[in-house]
Amino acid sequence: MDSSASLKHELLVTPRQRSLLLQLSESYRERGHLEASGRCLMLLLHDEPGDPEALFWLSQLGALTRESEAWVQLQRWFADGLPSNPDQQSYLLYAQAHLHEKEQRWQDAFDLYDQANAARKRALGLLNTDVVLYVEQASLMQHLDEMLHARLAGIQSAQPAMASDWVSDADSGEDLIFIVGLPRCGSTLVETMLAQGAAVTALGELRTLPQAVRDSQLLEVLRGDRLEPSVLQQHLDQFRCAYRRDVPAVEGRQIDKTLISFLYVGLILLAWPSAKVVHVFRQPLDQMLSAWKARFREGHHYSLEFGALVQLQIAYQRLMRYWHERYSDRLFLCEYETLIDHPKDMTEALSRFCGITWSERMLQPQHSRRLVRTASFQQVRQPIHRKSVSGWRRYEAQLQPYCAQLEAAGLSLDGW
Repeated sequence: MDSSASLKHELLVTPRQRSLLLQLSESYRERGHLEASGRCLMLLLHDEPGDPEALFWLSQLGALTRESEAWVQLQRWFADGLPSNPDQQSYLLYAQAHLHEKEQRWQDAFDLYDQANAARKRALGLLNTDVVLYVEQASLMQHLDEMLHARLAGIQSAQPAMASDWVSDADSGEDLIFIVGLPRCGSTLVETMLAQGAAVTALGELRTLPQAVRDSQLLEVLRGDRLEPSVLQQHLDQFRCAYRRDVPAVEGRQIDKTLISFLYVGLILLAWPSAKVVHVFRQPLDQMLSAWKARFREGHHYSLEFGALVQLQIAYQRLMRYWHERYSDRLFLCEYETLIDHPKDMTEALSRFCGITWSERMLQPQHSRRLVRTASFQQVRQPIHRKSVSGWRRYEAQLQPYCAQLEAAGLSLDGW
């Protein structure tokens, strides 16, 4: 019995409960059964009118229309006053902002998203976002990689026989595909397309790689004053083992879409010479705006402030530019807009790079039956489309200060 069936059975034998209906709606949503997901939320609103979380998810499903009772319940909150709980406030503000977008009330929508993110910050007890951690880590990883290559060059020059002692004969990573980027860059679509190939398993966002970096203490070794090849080999082995220990063993290729792995591209390619890294890049303002408007269930606290998203974008692009210059033939740059406009050419090139047999099914991601637990749950259930391309233009006036910051940092927006 799958999770949806189990929850349905529990609802049949017990009185309807809010938590069960939300869980069942989520289970349907992840499987692409969006109408069934919406029906669960409507049942919840029948029992508990005005439930903020149910109204939010109905807005994400596109099921809040002026003809619906749910719409009336949402407007009642804004007429009578929002609840004092900031988390509930955020649900309602995101839902109302989404409705204003559909009505092309761009300024109203922008203001409501700003209020929603502020309420979310209060609910999380945040004075500041976590963007500084990411910016500092990006700078550190480039610095450590530069130091590592300088040290390895010295070792190889002095002791040519030790040139590849840190490479594992038993685990070259030939089965591993890492998708890296920033949230809302189009990575779920890329993952879903590739997973339509034969003997390819999409593992989703595992977060296993960052944990393996911590468990192996690899960064502490690289920070040390001296780098002994035997010590490097030992910690790289620990890194590989820590990762493999927590990753399901599957036949064929497996895709790890932990986006934050963009920080660790150098470590990935050092540890697994045959691993593939796919960098999914989307027009910066489209990516940032989409992340800012999303209500992530956990993490990504930097997305609550547009200024923080700009800081991260600058640090991310600088680091990715470095990785591409250092490992040009081992990274594949997949531009989201090119993928949308030329899906066959791009998926064929992606398949060749990843060692996957191309399939016509890659052009029909909406037929995939895989679970989707990201904020892109709805987009990947639709045929390929351009609806989200250049969406930032609707908010061009509001985004001008951030455009100026990006351009001042040397990030050109020409051509977008």
